[in-house]
Amino acid sequence: MKLRRLALVDAKGVERVVLEADRTEVRMDGQVIKTKTARHGLTIHKSNGDEVGGIGILDNGYTAMVLDGYSAHGVRERVGFRVSPDGSSSFYVNDAKGQARAFLEVDDKSNTRFKLQDDQEHPQVDVLVQPDGKVEWKGVSAQEKQVASPPKGH
Repeated sequence: MKLRRLALVDAKGVERVVLEADRTEVRMDGQVIKTKTARHGLTIHKSNGDEVGGIGILDNGYTAMVLDGYSAHGVRERVGFRVSPDGSSSFYVNDAKGQARAFLEVDDKSNTRFKLQDDQEHPQVDVLVQPDGKVEWKGVSAQEKQVASPPKGH
């Protein structure tokens, strides 16, 4: 059996889980939106048919797993995992406005970075661990003065 699309529907006929190749549209907040690149994978949907997340690969080489959130600020990606074509991978948590607040990444050079950001996406804590174990620690105190050293014992 070969399928391009398989949809699981609820008792009312609303698609709740969709496995699909070459998906170029999403339904969010009641509107169908064209995507920039085709996606292939699994999406999950609310009882009204709006997408709330999924896992898949994009034609641009990214693989991702994303969970969306709906709030007074509209629909936004809230939590996600991504693997980039260059080999880097990341995990992020966004606030209800879609601003990146927490971020963990291993880049294509095997550096590991952990960042916590304010609601303007300014890093408040930024820790970089290089493959050789060298650690760079940056942070901002409550008075917005740069803090250059890690806490004792680290």
